[in-house]
Amino acid sequence: MSKAAFLDRDGVINRKAKQGDYVTRWEEMYILPGVAASITLLNRDGFRVIVASNQRCVAKGLITIAELEQMH
Repeated sequence: MSKAAFLDRDGVINRKAKQGDYVTRWEEMYILPGVAASITLLNRDGFRVIVASNQRCVAKGLITIAELEQMH
């Protein structure tokens, strides 16, 4: 059986935008300190790291799914 760690994007991997704002461009993405090293450790310990994220900015028409996928 595989081990997995599920991580939320906003507030866990990157700095969460202010209330009412959205991260819609790569330049607005700020990876939190220690995240890359922590994911590396999870991978070394045999975990599959899965990022789960609901992005309201897509539903609001601020960014397309294709743009979001490109950013990720």
